[in-house]
Amino acid sequence: MDLMPISLGLLFGSILSFIIANLLMKAKHVSKADHEVLNSTFNETVTKLKIAEDRVSVQQQELTRTYSKLESMESGFNELKSTTASLKTTVANKEQKISELTASLAEQTSLVSKQQSEINALNQRCAQENATNRSLAESLEQQKTSSKNKDGQIAELTERQHQLIAENSTLTANNHALNEKITTQKDELAKIQETALLQFEKVAN
Repeated sequence: MDLMPISLGLLFGSILSFIIANLLMKAKHVSKADHEVLNSTFNETVTKLKIAEDRVSVQQQELTRTYSKLESMESGFNELKSTTASLKTTVANKEQKISELTASLAEQTSLVSKQQSEINALNQRCAQENATNRSLAESLEQQKTSSKNKDGQIAELTERQHQLIAENSTLTANNHALNEKITTQKDELAKIQETALLQFEKVAN
């Protein structure tokens, strides 16, 4: 692409040289009128050539700017290639990390499933223990009620025992008094018998 402006310049220069040489050759063999026509044609050709050269210069400037843009784009493209390579490395690392995390997630999922099974078993066992505890609580309440009833019966029996003890004490006291009275009466009876015997002996005598 750098040879294009030079090629165009050489082409226009060759054409101009050819035209000039042709005009010089014809100038030696043509009349003055023809020479003026040729001179006018030459001037027009020179003007066109200058216009073409100006266009070539403008195109060359545009081409230079295009080259500058292209170099900038190539630099950006190289930066993009470098960034792409870095991104590819990052993506590869991320993919490896994702694979590791996926494996870890699968392991954690398996562990969670196992723990969930254990939790379900523990919940079932807790339900059974709760049922047993409720049954024991009901039995305890029944035992408490029975104990209260027995306590009432014990209180009644204790009170009855106290009453019997009191009655026994009274009866013992009464028995003791009766025993003393009987002993006294026995002594009196013995004295009476002794007195009667003495009187009987006196009577007999």
